[in-house]
Amino acid sequence: MKSLSNRIEQLDSIRGLAALIVFIHHANLVTKKSLFPHWVLDSPLKVVISGHASVILFFVLSGFVLFLPFGAGKGNLYHHFIVKRIMRIYVPYLVAIGTAMLLAATIAHGPIKALSAWFNRSWDTKPTSGLFWEHITLLGNVHSSHFDNVIWSLVQEMRISLIFPLLAWLILRGRWWMMVPAMLILSATGGLNDIYHWQKSNGFHTTYFDTIHYTSMFILGAMLAKYKDRIVPALLRIPVWLRWAVPVAGFWLYVYPNVITKALGLKPAVYGQIVQDLIISAGAGAFIVFAIASVAAAKVLQLRPLTFLGKISYSLYLYHLLALVGMLHLFYGKLPIWQIYSLAFVVAMVVSTLSYYFIEKPAIRLGKYWTRGKAHIAPESSSIPRL
Repeated sequence: MKSLSNRIEQLDSIRGLAALIVFIHHANLVTKKSLFPHWVLDSPLKVVISGHASVILFFVLSGFVLFLPFGAGKGNLYHHFIVKRIMRIYVPYLVAIGTAMLLAATIAHGPIKALSAWFNRSWDTKPTSGLFWEHITLLGNVHSSHFDNVIWSLVQEMRISLIFPLLAWLILRGRWWMMVPAMLILSATGGLNDIYHWQKSNGFHTTYFDTIHYTSMFILGAMLAKYKDRIVPALLRIPVWLRWAVPVAGFWLYVYPNVITKALGLKPAVYGQIVQDLIISAGAGAFIVFAIASVAAAKVLQLRPLTFLGKISYSLYLYHLLALVGMLHLFYGKLPIWQIYSLAFVVAMVVSTLSYYFIEKPAIRLGKYWTRGKAHIAPESSSIPRL
């Protein structure tokens, strides 16, 4: 049997792969024409550019991992939980967004007309005091596309972190058949903004209605964590071919959510995206279940390159766009674009590694130091059998 820490290591590897996919997704958006041929975009291989799905996976993973201490009876006091989340997410973010603003003010010299409108929205404005304080506070309706457009998801992470102990308390005392309708109600409520336009998003999905919707992803992850000791034995009781149907079905849901929304006649702007996110979440949940249950999956996900990628995944998520946009501003027209992409990848990996060891880890240690003390500890949950 594997320890809980190893299972988390496997999930970190999944997070690392998702962060790498976000990098590829953004690299593909830089040019006016896709880097990939149509046969890739029309096949299951399009998973390599499924950037939005990767962020939904992050949300489900966060719900899973954050719930584990609560499920084991090791939940911290509220202020301890918040301090640790601030040190884990907010401190590395501050360094990254400060770096992004500095780069936008120094090396960006206007749009590059040969590249896409999406690319030219990055670093399209110089830092101002208003934008500075807006990004420092992070919790508001941030203009997230100006400097490092991945931060929209951090806005959601921080908002939901503020209420997560309450969510965990409710999930611990509720049943799955209560939580599933709650998820649907939350997402349906968030989607009302698409109809009535009560709040305009200054960035990419940065409204409070978006937060209501994305809370469903955290709840799903938390429920998987709560019922993990029942889900895996249930998988062991079914035929082998049916067990492998779990990741296959999960992959299909993850990559092709639009098939279902088209069949339902939903438009992307009105509940279409909401429903797609829920479908993607189900696929992400299947990946998580398989990762914690399968020996084969564990062996692959515990390979050193993947575990290393998992360790630096948050920093890679924060810095990959800075490396990509920065290298293009510095070298576009001077080097072939494939060399610029290669250089951006190397820079992103190096900077992310440095950030992990010299910013993330010290911040996490400091958070633990500030919240040290005795906490109520319940007996360990039963170990999970493996497929």
